[in-house]
Amino acid sequence: MLSIGLSCWLERNRNQSGSRVGIVPALTVYNAAIVALMIYAAVVDGMNGVGIWLAFGLHTLLLIWCAACLRADSRGDVRVVR
Repeated sequence: MLSIGLSCWLERNRNQSGSRVGIVPALTVYNAAIVALMIYAAVVDGMNGVGIWLAFGLHTLLLIWCAACLRADSRGDVRVVR
């Protein structure tokens, strides 16, 4: 998790299209994997609690956001926010 955060932080000032090529798809896959693991932990292993559902919600929102960024990038709707 620290390496993902560090790579995103180091790429923050680079050319927008260059950064998106690798980081956003990687974050999409990461968040999808975490959501799948949370569902597995809750359904199969019977884990339950506030923390697991908060993490599930956070990673689901991040997954939706990354997917929206990828979709906007594929349509050419890229906006630079500073």
